[in-house]
Amino acid sequence: MTAKRQKTPSRPQDSSELSSTFFQTALLQNVDIPQQRILLKSPFVSIGRAAAGENDIPIPTFDSNVSRTHASLIYDDGVWVIEDHSLNGTYVNGTRYVGSRVVLRDGDYIHIGKTFHVIFKDLEMTGVDDGVRTVLPGVSDTNDRPLSGPPSQGLWAGEDGSVYRDGLMITHLISKNEFRILKYLMAHVNVQLTIDQICRNIMGGQENMVHVREMLLNMQYKLESNPSAPKYLQIDVSGELRFCPEGLK
Repeated sequence: MTAKRQKTPSRPQDSSELSSTFFQTALLQNVDIPQQRILLKSPFVSIGRAAAGENDIPIPTFDSNVSRTHASLIYDDGVWVIEDHSLNGTYVNGTRYVGSRVVLRDGDYIHIGKTFHVIFKDLEMTGVDDGVRTVLPGVSDTNDRPLSGPPSQGLWAGEDGSVYRDGLMITHLISKNEFRILKYLMAHVNVQLTIDQICRNIMGGQENMVHVREMLLNMQYKLESNPSAPKYLQIDVSGELRFCPEGLK
């Protein structure tokens, strides 16, 4: 059965007025070029080959898998959603959505056509917790500026929330809570820790151990070049873990 083309959304009449007072809460990070980021400056952002608004995201016209008005990013009631209007669909974390909308969460991977591959970054969730200050390797404890650039080997973290592996910024985004855990691990290099310790010392005992274990496994996936053979963060079934930014022996 042939799929029906989805109705193209109408842009809110007061979109330009809202954009002028809109507080930026999120951005998109290019998967292939992590340094390339798109700030979401309006509560309504159109994505497609015909996107032409000041805050819209145009897709190259040669990408035939992308519709003229393929999808919309909408800030609605305190959350960002992506709504598909295409025949080919919009992919979020590998799941295809056609003619529907899905709520976006920090770190979600959005894939449209052959050329649009980005990670959604919630600025309220990702980054450094100002209330927690831990000196990381390679970071000055006086002015938070790197004493030197990221090393060519191993993991390196900056106070701006960026994480590098072997001299290159990792493409996966680290959430606020994940970065808090990473800072704790950086201060306990090659120390046998437990998930219970992470719960008590970092999460204040407010998260259950199952949730924290899932968070650690997610961090392992993001930090490791080969998560099936972890080099930096090892987690065993008993709940014990060990971390070394230079690589575990």
